[in-house]
Amino acid sequence: MSPPARPNHRASLHWKAVFLCLGSVIPAISAEPALTLWNAVEISHSTDPGKTYTVEGSDNLKNWSPLHQPHYGNGGEVHRLLSTRTVQVDYQFYRLKVDTAPSGGLAPWSLAGKAFQRSAEGRTVKYVFSAGGLGTRAAAPDGPASMQWLWLRTGADTGRAVIRRPRQPDEILELTYIAPGIGRALLSQGILKRQAAAFGPIPASNQPVLPQGGPEGLNLALADGSGVIGLRFTGPGNGELVCPTGVSPVTCAWAGLGNVGALSVTGASGRQETYQLTFSGPQAGVFERSVYTSGVLRDVDTGAFSFGTP
Repeated sequence: MSPPARPNHRASLHWKAVFLCLGSVIPAISAEPALTLWNAVEISHSTDPGKTYTVEGSDNLKNWSPLHQPHYGNGGEVHRLLSTRTVQVDYQFYRLKVDTAPSGGLAPWSLAGKAFQRSAEGRTVKYVFSAGGLGTRAAAPDGPASMQWLWLRTGADTGRAVIRRPRQPDEILELTYIAPGIGRALLSQGILKRQAAAFGPIPASNQPVLPQGGPEGLNLALADGSGVIGLRFTGPGNGELVCPTGVSPVTCAWAGLGNVGALSVTGASGRQETYQLTFSGPQAGVFERSVYTSGVLRDVDTGAFSFGTP
């Protein structure tokens, strides 16, 4: 690959002006804004499912340095813009390294033929993915509507889905699988804040799917011994978070399959928590909690859970 020109990273513009008016000199106006210019390299290449792709650079054809994290192929084209602000792209030589993707993992290579629903803040959206990047999206009270989708497997257990609908901003779903077809999602759409949610199989009926152990409540004891958090289920999609500092209303969503489940809890303040529950028995197990503020991950901790009245 032919190397790009060596970048001229920085350029500055300076000016001063002196004005004459009616024979008088007005004090000089001085402004010295700095204009920074960064070069970039744009790359594109085709991909195949089951392989990873990495662009590498070298100055001696012996020592090669990766310019980015490995990209999981999905059968489509990859377009990537690499800026000199964050990546060294002034090597003399470049190559595209192709490797066999790591085996295993929970994330699928394609969403074609699959379906799932995501739930958060008392609202459930259902997605059905068909071949050719087409499908349907249904959010109550509206019926199914057509959509287009793009999918990229970003890791063994992670992926990113882009949902496109006419006259609507793209939905970007960053999915983390904790079991086949189930896990935690982080939604971005337009200028809206990122929203944490649970996703899982679409149930056979529209009745709410409650966690194993019944709807009476859930006790979550943090592993560091700092206290017990209680969650009371007051109705489908609603609950109360019981903490040492008081009780606060929340909306919650659940997706479960086998011995694992994903629980999403959102408070009135916008604080969002997702729980990955792993059952060791019918009503108990261990959990991992992720805490988000305005869609930004703030904390991760672990503990044990059991069902019962908080």
